[in-house]
Amino acid sequence: MGLLYIWSDVLAAILALIGVILGLRLLVGVEVHILEWLPPGFDVPRLPAGVETLAVLLFDKLGVLGVFLGTLIVVSDDARCALDASGLLQAMVTAFAPLLSLRVLRSVLHLDNHLLNLSMQALVALVLVQGLLGTAGRAAVAGFVQGQTPQISDLLVGLTADVAGSMILILGVALVWRLQRHLRGGGGSSDV
Repeated sequence: MGLLYIWSDVLAAILALIGVILGLRLLVGVEVHILEWLPPGFDVPRLPAGVETLAVLLFDKLGVLGVFLGTLIVVSDDARCALDASGLLQAMVTAFAPLLSLRVLRSVLHLDNHLLNLSMQALVALVLVQGLLGTAGRAAVAGFVQGQTPQISDLLVGLTADVAGSMILILGVALVWRLQRHLRGGGGSSDV
């Protein structure tokens, strides 16, 4: 019985990691295809930022690991070696920004460990803090490791894309969740 419980936890952890990695990869692919259709210089919300937020909200440290591994895969697909210092640091910044944001806001806003008292205002604050930390972290990696000086306009575009992408994905998931609950409880069949 004890081994079965451990196996189911391991299996659940593996499935969570695979889900986070696939979610990141899928949304990066969607983003790339959308950008191919748009005029040069036009940017879109960074939808993978929403996966990063959701992964940490749902899976905590396991979500961080999934985001880290998923980011390494995405970076390696970008014709660069994922194991260079820049790729590793980008993956670390991407993975730890949502966790650090969540830890800070749990303390400041007195959120419980299960996030049962997570309000829309707290969620917006989480997304904003995560966007700021992620943008600052990526700018630091670009400056110190890659020797690039990021422009303020690029930082603002990155921050806006992170925040918009996170909010679009999180609100979309919340809408689907609420719709599913409504259909189950309000007139729909209970086996939907």
